[in-house]
Amino acid sequence: MKVCFYVKLENGADYIYTDAVSCVPIFDRSESTDSATDNITADEVEIKPQFKSKSVLLSGQIGVNFFMNLPEIEGVDYSESYMTFSITGRGTTTERDDFDPNFRDQSGKGYYGFTCFVNSIQMADTITATFHYGNGKTVSTDYSVATYIAYFDDHHTGFPNATFNLIKAIGDYGHYSQPFLSEENDWIIGKDYAEMTHYYAKSYDYDAIKKAMESYVFVKNIAGTKVKNAT
Repeated sequence: MKVCFYVKLENGADYIYTDAVSCVPIFDRSESTDSATDNITADEVEIKPQFKSKSVLLSGQIGVNFFMNLPEIEGVDYSESYMTFSITGRGTTTERDDFDPNFRDQSGKGYYGFTCFVNSIQMADTITATFHYGNGKTVSTDYSVATYIAYFDDHHTGFPNATFNLIKAIGDYGHYSQPFLSEENDWIIGKDYAEMTHYYAKSYDYDAIKKAMESYVFVKNIAGTKVKNAT
């Protein structure tokens, strides 16, 4: 069971929901303005899938959910569709998430979700999400965890303080973990990975960050590069 809380903002409806089973907070932003009919004349409007909303997922890993409106299109079987994620940074990485008919958003609109997981060093890197469907057709959009945090920074007055405080903590974590990870892996922030410029704490306990991250020692392989202590 999921408990949903809806908050009305000036530019539309945003919502938050908490998974009552695992108590994992998930925060959804307002519907995307991505258009599936850009540059198409009124006489030749083509029905296409649309990106409708994004959210940040905290479940032991940091993830970004992309929710799609999938209209009925003759000859298209969405069960064979999938989404790829190209993440900028030191050696562009690519992930894939296949269509899951049971992964739907909680707004009641029935959008289908796809998830891209990132580690802390990638929080400011751009994720290009590309939905593949039909006979080689695609639609794409760009997003990042940093963009999501910036969105909340502009709209946090419509949300409980506890929610905004958690969002700020994610930003601080992403920003202050970068010096640690860059030192461990000989990276240059701003060159190898985008800098997390959206943060709130004026200072951070480096030893605390190191201890927190070492408790999640996790070696990942990114474009052939071993990433030490990255979660």
